[in-house]
Order: sequence, then structure tokens, then C-alpha cells
Amino acid sequence: MHKRRLTGIFLAFLVYALPCPARAVKVWSFDEMRKAADLVVIARPIQSEKTAAKLNGYDMATGTNTTFEVLAALKGSVDGTLVVRHFVFPYGGLNLVNAPGPVSFPTGDQAATYLLFLSKNKDGTYAPVSGQIDPCISCFILSNTPPAGLAAADANTQTDKQLTKRISDILEECQNIKPGTTRAELLKTFMTEGGISTAEHQTFVLRRCPFIKIDVDFTLSVRTPNAHQDPADTISKVSRLYLAWSIAD
Repeated sequence: MHKRRLTGIFLAFLVYALPCPARAVKVWSFDEMRKAADLVVIARPIQSEKTAAKLNGYDMATGTNTTFEVLAALKGSVDGTLVVRHFVFPYGGLNLVNAPGPVSFPTGDQAATYLLFLSKNKDGTYAPVSGQIDPCISCFILSNTPPAGLAAADANTQTDKQLTKRISDILEECQNIKPGTTRAELLKTFMTEGGISTAEHQTFVLRRCPFIKIDVDFTLSVRTPNAHQDPADTISKVSRLYLAWSIAD
């Protein structure tokens, strides 16, 4: 009888000790994502389209290409727009243990502003650096309102609200720097960067933070062999904001 009880206890222990199926999920820090990413941007989705792409093990997932308007590049360089490849799940995913962490990017009136950590695909498109199973780890909602205001951060993300507000202020401060702006107007917000430059092409840094930069081409008001910088020069081309270490003369 004693033996039978011990055998029963032992079998019960085996049953309950069997490992439960679990999916390993990498925990990323912001620094790890920044280092691994080819591109880090603040961007807003403007168009999405379905594709025939498949996600192994998740037949219900729909391949999607979303085009983003880039508002600022925090690492890497990109002009205008970019395309992010990802997968959309019905009803936002499966409400199960070990379910994936998908993302979707509504466009139009529902479009939010995002901070995206991206890796570049061979075809020139991009993908979330945390992978297609858990892309939510590297895609953060900054605001559910248009780019004019980024102050309201999503409560379920790890967004630094103070940093987000500062970036929002900078974007608003810089939105009027565009072709046609005079050098005099530009110099109210920016100052020249160290290093080699010409009157027609220069790198400028934000007065409030020398790590925030833009590259500017000018149409000179006076063209001479040794043209100098003139307050009346006008911008003919300007890059998007980007981050880089300071350059000293």
C-alpha cells in the first residue's frame, strides 16, 4: 500500500512537472534596439496595402506593406517616405498565452505618429528590428494626433513623455525651415557646424542642441568667385533633421 502511494505521488509529480510550451521572447533595451537598427525614425503612416507574404506558423497573419512619411531620422538617413513590411492579425492578434505581438498602422484620420526601430531589407524596404513575430517591441506610438503635436504618449508603451514633448517642440520649431527661407531666418534657430563648408552648402546645428543637424543648400543672392555668406541667401534644398556627434574645427 505504501509503495502504491509513493508510485501515485511520483506519477503525479511527473505530470505536473512536464514543461509547458512557451515561446522565448527577447527583451530589448532601447540602447540594444538603437545599435541593432539600420534606421531609427519618427514617422506617420500614410498608406497600407496587403501582400502575399506568409509568416511561418501563423497562417492567419496578413502580409502588409505600410508607407510612412518620415518626420525625423534619429539614426541613419532617409528622405521623404519609407516602406515597412509587417503582418496584421485578425482582431489584433490571438488572445492566448504565447501569442505574437503584432502591429498595425491605421492611416488617414486614424493615423498616429510612431517611433520606429528598423532593419533594412535587401529590396530597400524595412522591417521592425525586433522581428515579425513581436514587432510591437520596436514600434512605439508617440501620439494619436497629427504631427503638429506629439505630447500625448501612449500609456502602454515605454515612451519617455518628457523626451517626446521636447522632440515635438523641436519639430514645430523647425517646420518653417524650407526652400525659400532666408539664411537670416535660418540662423535664428540654427548655427553653422564646424568642419569644411562653402557658402552654397553647409551643415547647421540646432542652437538648443548641437547634436541635431540639417544639411542646407543655398541660392546665393550675389554670385562672385569668392562668395560670402549673405543674410539674403535663400535655401534651395534642406535635409530632414538627423542626429550626429559635433564636429570641431
